[in-house]
Parts: sequence; C-alpha cells; structure tokens
Amino acid sequence: MAMRFNTRTIVALVMVIVALIFVAIPLGMNWWGVSLSGGGYSGSADASLSQFCISGTFGTGCESLSTSPDKAIPDTAGLTSTIMLVGLLLVILALVFFILAIFLPKIGIGAFVCGLIGGLMPLVAFLYYFAAWPGAMKNTASSMLGIDNPGFFGSSSPVSGVTVSWGGSIGWYMAIVAFILALVASILVLMAVRAIAPMGNIRLGIAPAPAYAPYPQQPAPGYPPAQYPQQGYGQPGYQAPAQYPQYGAPAGYPPAQQAQPAPVYQQPVAGAPAGAPASCPSCGTAIDAGQIFCKNCGTRVG
Repeated sequence: MAMRFNTRTIVALVMVIVALIFVAIPLGMNWWGVSLSGGGYSGSADASLSQFCISGTFGTGCESLSTSPDKAIPDTAGLTSTIMLVGLLLVILALVFFILAIFLPKIGIGAFVCGLIGGLMPLVAFLYYFAAWPGAMKNTASSMLGIDNPGFFGSSSPVSGVTVSWGGSIGWYMAIVAFILALVASILVLMAVRAIAPMGNIRLGIAPAPAYAPYPQQPAPGYPPAQYPQQGYGQPGYQAPAQYPQYGAPAGYPPAQQAQPAPVYQQPVAGAPAGAPASCPSCGTAIDAGQIFCKNCGTRVG
C-alpha cells in the first residue's frame, strides 16, 4: 500500500486539488471592468459572471446582469459561466477517478481524460469571453460612456480631462491560470497512474481457490479404486492391493499376498462314530451305526 502512495502520487493528488480550487475561483470574481478618472470624477464599474457593480462619484451598488436591457450581456456571461461550471465538474471527476485509480489503476485513464478536458474549459471560457464581451457591451458603452465599438481592452477621453479605461479583470486572468494548472495536474496524474499500473488492482475479500487439482488422498481399504482417477502432479492413480482380488493385483505382486480359498467343511453322516467312514472303503457297502466290520467283505471300518 505504501508503494502506491509514493511521492509522485501525492504530488499529483495535491496538484489536482489546487487546479480544482483555481477553476472554481473565477466563478465568483470580476471578469471585466471600467475605471473613470479626471475632471473631478472617479469611479469604477466591474462585471462578474452574474452581476455588475459600480462605485465612486456616481454611487455604489450592484445589479444582476439579468436585469440589463441588452440581453447580449447576460447571455454572454451566462454561457461563460456554464463553460466554467462544466470544467469544474470535470476536474472534480478527475479527482475522484484519480483517488480510485490508486487502488484500481485500470480506471486511471478516466482521471487523465477528465482532468485534461476540464482544464481546457477555462481556456475556452477565457477565449470566448474575450471575443464575445466587447460586442455584448457595445450598446451599453455607447449610451453610458460615449464609446463606440469598444474592444476588450482600451481607453478613451469622451470628455476633456476625463479618462475612461477598460479591460479584463482578475477573474478573466485567473481562468488562464486555472487552465495551466489543470493541464500540469493532468500530466502528473498520467505519470502517477503509469507508475502504479504494474502493481495491479487491489483485490478485496477472500482469495479464490487455486486452479490446480489437489494431490489425491489414499482411499480407505476396500474403497473402489475407480473413484480415484489418475490426477495431480503426474502421479498414478490408486492401485488395488492383492488382498482385494475382485479388483485384481498388479503384475509382479508377491504371490504370498494373494488370498487363499477357505476349506470346505463336510457334515458327517448322522449316527456314524467320529472318524468312521460313511461306506466301506473296499466295496462301498453302507456302514450302519456302531458297525466295526463291513458285513459284505469283512473289512474293518470301525
């Protein structure tokens, strides 16, 4: 586990968090401003992505851009804000994917892609606002400041002794900084994920059973050897010993081990004395109980 949280991983994690903060900051800052000085007048007007605030000789206050009579102003600011929000969401996803990639490196590519695209969004917002804002402010600048066709940056003296200057504010500059930081963070994430990838995914839970077959155990005496096929590590299957002739003894097994047939017991003839034959061994005449000599040939039988 410690090898996964190495210096490269920690640096990449910190950079993603820093990039996330810098993508979020411009959403609440001013992107464009106007300053007025000279002729006894002083003041400024600043536009964020949601409101327009003034301060100085002409008063102090803020007003939502949605109340502007020129709809191009809230439309431009709203689209810029949406682009920044998309970038913020993607960088958050990049952070989540990267944390998961520390344990599951296969999803690390998701962190890199989200971070890269999320970092491009502030750049898109930076360029779009630069190109669209002057056109959105054209009517307002002409009616309020007497400036026709203002660029994104510029200055003018509509009245003798009075200087009006305008241009991008801190929020607009922060967007390009957020892009750079997100780009660097994405590269560091890719490097960290590639370093973790050879370690593989962390496996949780019970380890799976081994794929190989276990070594066969010897069966109990008399158990059919057919239940123990040849398996495992190239060892032969169980062979029946000679004392179990119904399965056959292996060739060359000592004959002394072979089973011997049991003797056959014959029931003696009823009434004949113990050890006396049932008939005369000479002529075959039947012997009666207690008879000592054969009554036919005289041979002693008792």
